[in-house]
Order: sequence, then C-alpha cells, then structure tokens
Amino acid sequence: MTETGDRGAFLANARARLGGGIHRNPVHVPPQATAVPPEVRFTALDRDDLVGSFVAMASGVDAVVARVRPDDVGQEVVGLARSYGVASVVRSAEADLDRVAIALVEAGLAVDPYDPAVGAAADLGLTGAVAGIAATGSLVLDASVAGSRAAGLLPPVHVCVLPEDRIVATPADVLHPLSVGPPSSLVLVGGPSRTGDVEQILTLGVHGPRHVHVVLVGPPA
Repeated sequence: MTETGDRGAFLANARARLGGGIHRNPVHVPPQATAVPPEVRFTALDRDDLVGSFVAMASGVDAVVARVRPDDVGQEVVGLARSYGVASVVRSAEADLDRVAIALVEAGLAVDPYDPAVGAAADLGLTGAVAGIAATGSLVLDASVAGSRAAGLLPPVHVCVLPEDRIVATPADVLHPLSVGPPSSLVLVGGPSRTGDVEQILTLGVHGPRHVHVVLVGPPA
C-alpha cells in the first residue's frame, strides 16, 4: 500500500522508534508464556444442568426466558408480540423460524426478511441462535447462518428461539472450533443493550434491543 502525506510521516516516526525491535522494559517484565492456557473456572456453572445454568445466568442479565415444547413455540412468540403491541417483525434466515413466522402472519403481523431499512423500522426482531452459553447466559448469533447480525440488534424487542440441545457449557465450546475459520460476524448477546456512559446511570436500549426474550425449545412431550 502506498503511503503519502501525514500517514507516511506518522508511521516513519513509529518505525524509527522500533528500529531496534521492541525495547525491554526492566520495570514491567512480561511473564513467560505458558504451554497450556490457564483454565477459566465458572463457579455458577452446573455442568450436570446446562439448561438450568443458562436460564439462571440469562435471567441475571435481564433476559426473559420461557421454556416451551416444540408445538407451543409459535403461540409463545405471538403472545410476546401482542404484549408489546408489535405490528411489524423482521426475521433472520434460519429455516427453524419458518413455522414461527407463519404463526405470526396468521396472527395478523407483517413478517419480513432482514434488510437494513426493514430492520430499522421493525418493532420486533426474530432470530435463532447457533448456541446458548450456560456459563454466561449468552446467545450466539452467527451471521453466516442468520444472514445478518442485525435482525436481533436493530429492533427494540429481540426474540430468540433456541433449542435446548444447542446449549453448551462455556464460551470455549463456541470459540475453539472457530480456529478452522471464523464467520464474518459472531455476536454474543447477553441480555438487553445497556450503557452507563459518563454519568454512570444505567440505561437500557441505547445500542441495541431494550428487551430480550429467549424461547427455549425442549424435546417433544
């Protein structure tokens, strides 16, 4: 890449300072690299009850979790939409959502595939998730599966339909397999968007949804 103007001058100064390599700081000596990374322990994780751990942790960050049978998913999502006075829904591309989308349309709601304009105007974003992380209560949204990361980020209400058999124990169970090739975007959703900003007054919904609902789909009755 050709460097011109101020960029060239700026980088020339940095290169000059690093000409002899990165200088060792005798005060802050870096630790020796370890052969095996230390294990991260999640004290609230019950590996014998991943679903229960996920529900507890997700609820702790203000997501609302409902556990339903497969035949009741559409009814649950329609009920959520009505509770928020929703008129328009934008959905991600997962085939798992087709039956839910049909139930919403039959209830009189407009359901559209995601594009930026539709997503920005929609009342509710409907997505699936490639995984739920029990240790943190996080949803894992993969843009290569969902078609976009934004269906669950732009609308004020995010409803995620997650089969219980996709719940894994820790973030490592999601991140380690990505060494073979990560997707273009992977989003870990931990409850509604929140910020404290300069005043340190907690505000929800500034950078994403104000409400996050997880519909956990268990095995058939």
